[in-house]
Amino acid sequence: MDSGGPQRRIIDDRFELLERLGGGGMGLVWRARDTMLHREVALKEVRPPDPARTADDPAAAHELRERVLREARALARLQHPNVAVIHHIVDTPEHPHPWLVMELVTGGSLADRLARGPLTVPEAARIGRGVLAALSAAHAAGIQHRDVKPANVLLRADGTPVLTDFGIAAVQDATTLTTTGALIGSPEYIAPERIRGEEGNPASDLWSLGMLLYVAVEGRHPLRRSTALATLAAVLDEPLPPSTRSGAFGPVLARLLARDPAARPDAEELDRVLAAAERAEAPALRAAEVPAARRSRRPAVVTGVAAAVVALAVTAGWLLSPDAGRGAATGGGSGSSPSVRTTAPGAAVPTTTAAAGLVPGPSASGTAPAINSPRTMALSVCPSPAVTLELAPAVNSFPAGEKPRLVLTVRNAGGDNCRVDLGRTASALTVTSTTGERIWSSADCPSDSGSVWVEVPAGSSQAETFTWDRSRSRPQCAPPEQPAAPTGTYLVSAALSGVSGGEVAARTTFRMAG
Repeated sequence: MDSGGPQRRIIDDRFELLERLGGGGMGLVWRARDTMLHREVALKEVRPPDPARTADDPAAAHELRERVLREARALARLQHPNVAVIHHIVDTPEHPHPWLVMELVTGGSLADRLARGPLTVPEAARIGRGVLAALSAAHAAGIQHRDVKPANVLLRADGTPVLTDFGIAAVQDATTLTTTGALIGSPEYIAPERIRGEEGNPASDLWSLGMLLYVAVEGRHPLRRSTALATLAAVLDEPLPPSTRSGAFGPVLARLLARDPAARPDAEELDRVLAAAERAEAPALRAAEVPAARRSRRPAVVTGVAAAVVALAVTAGWLLSPDAGRGAATGGGSGSSPSVRTTAPGAAVPTTTAAAGLVPGPSASGTAPAINSPRTMALSVCPSPAVTLELAPAVNSFPAGEKPRLVLTVRNAGGDNCRVDLGRTASALTVTSTTGERIWSSADCPSDSGSVWVEVPAGSSQAETFTWDRSRSRPQCAPPEQPAAPTGTYLVSAALSGVSGGEVAARTTFRMAG
């Protein structure tokens, strides 16, 4: 049971909450005192962004609880000095959401450390070896982490790295919690093969570790772009700039970030190279040697808020939204990119019906909700001054004959819960050549007067991002046969209606390469 006032709550008659360390869209993390064993621990309260909606949705509540249990069980299977320690789980009928009782890590996260500047080669090698050891132990136990990034690596007081947040781990022989084809993780640390829709394997975690090491020594992410979708496209297709600061492990780092998993070094080879790099220069600073101003940060906890998930089809529609998990005690770190996700458990499902010439993206159940969903219709209409439209190609240049994939992002500066309507106007999306010749338009199916409804999450600056391509035309609608777009530059325009006070529009260009 819970007892005490808001500042002195006792969880499960045992854990006294002392200080809120952080929180985000999927929960809160507290520093707490174990009154039975007289030690400090971290308590992670996992809860959805809208608990009231989860209470009305037993399936969403069950999925959330199962995800928490999966994280707890994954951690419990791993007894390793570089893996966060789980002590206990509180999961009783009197608690609406589960609590994880975990090791309190007091040295901050690697993301916190990188916010102050890049690491030296031996520092990065030492931390990399610790994370690699944790991953090797997980892989030996049949567990893929799938979200290796600086925010999920904590540092103990002696500098030992600790891998945490197994909330989206893939556990061998466990029932999946992810819709078929779903993509899980943080865009800039997801291995290319997983973006392509493959299951992934231990080599995928090693790719993520390689990108973590690149960022650690260079102080920047080479493929981070302005949106999550653009970052995913860059990870898939864009050249990786060579690392200039990785010293002794530069060559193996380049191989580690190969897009072909078979071309990557295995864990044993990587450990040998990192061990040599760790010895090559002066030893890394330990916590005792760090100036007091750098040690004064509040303790980090062993895990961040559950990572976000996106249901992704690379050649169909992508739904993206801001990372509901940022802001926990691990924080995501300065400069951390949003994660990609489907609607979090308990949040309103964006009601998607067919826009003119478009087919709705898949929901968790594989079908689109009805247009008269009470959750959607209860939303207010977005005011036009607050709404902006951003339009961009998924990549700058498409091979000749390929269907162009176009990214439309709706933003609401006011952050209100409201609705917008994509596709009410005949000019919702039109592609023309630079000479004005129309290539295709969503108006090619005039009998289809449906729309795509988008919920803007409260407090969020971004509503949803959709990718449109010609493959999404409704099968029952037969637009005129059109030749493949020839080589050249094309102008794209999009309009957004259903916004009180008028219509907003955006334009961009893309190339069809020969």
